[in-house]
Amino acid sequence: QNLFNFQVNWNKFDFLIVTVSIVGASINVGNFGTVVRIIRIARILKLIPKAERLMTVIKTVLASLPALLNIGMLSFLFYVIYACLGVSLFGQVVHGTSLNKYTNFETFPRALLTLFIGEDWQLIMYDLTIQPGNIGSNGQECNGQNCGYRAIPQIFYLSFIVINNFMMVNMILAAVVTQFELTNETTEGLSDLTVAKYKAAWYKLDPTASSKIRKHNWHRLYEDLSVIFGLKLEDEERISKKCDCGGGFYKFTDVLFVVCFEKFGVSLGGSKKGREIERLIERNKLKMDIEMKKNDKNLEFKQLTEWELMSLTPEELKEEFKRRGHVRVHDHKIEIDEQEQNYQQVEQQQQQQ
Repeated sequence: QNLFNFQVNWNKFDFLIVTVSIVGASINVGNFGTVVRIIRIARILKLIPKAERLMTVIKTVLASLPALLNIGMLSFLFYVIYACLGVSLFGQVVHGTSLNKYTNFETFPRALLTLFIGEDWQLIMYDLTIQPGNIGSNGQECNGQNCGYRAIPQIFYLSFIVINNFMMVNMILAAVVTQFELTNETTEGLSDLTVAKYKAAWYKLDPTASSKIRKHNWHRLYEDLSVIFGLKLEDEERISKKCDCGGGFYKFTDVLFVVCFEKFGVSLGGSKKGREIERLIERNKLKMDIEMKKNDKNLEFKQLTEWELMSLTPEELKEEFKRRGHVRVHDHKIEIDEQEQNYQQVEQQQQQQ
């Protein structure tokens, strides 16, 4: 097993941080070297995958970037329009208290920067209302050509604030909240962290990684499942009846399928990890179909709806598993394959030791 796999993005992140730290420690380049060494603090970002809620927020932000880019382009278009209006209307107005050489509408870039910063916009708005006969802050007297307007600056700035600070901000929030709801829908049923905890609990009872555990180990497994998935301890027997126990063994994917459906009430197909597991089940089913005898009937089964699954009794659900090929059945008897027999031999040897 490789100790360092470059296919994992977090391993690439570690490699980058360590490389930059070594370069910063070995090369004395003054303040730049200090900045490079400070980058090591970025390793705290590795805590993000361990915090499931925080990981959901990060995924939401990343998934919202396309929508936020479109909203940002629309907002920039409004800035351009208002900057052009500002240059056309207020490009020659004399300077006042807040309307000065840094914040003004004399050029397009300066007008765009003035609108973007938005600092003291109320005072700038009143400076743009200077009337003939008044003197600006630079001592220049306002005549007919370099004077402001009485009502136009208020309409200009108030409409800009309403569109930009209220409508655009609400559009950004709507995009993020919508994506957050979609992210919850696709990750609530099954997340990578939940599957990792499930694997760890299973591995304690299946150290040989045979994807099967003995029936008498179900109670120990369910104690861990009740913590991972928040199941009730009194439901242990009911859930065990829904899990197929062919040949006296519980299988990894079958238990995960039933537990997730019991907990979240939705198919595993609602998440990326769930779709991978369901594809694995389909491949196993295909393998079992190939192993069936030629005189066996190879039937096609329709996809059951959630309501149909919930209405099945434990016995009917077990029969449905058998019919769909999740266990090998011939003449209504469950056969123990060679892998199960080998597992029994390994278990007996461990007990003797």
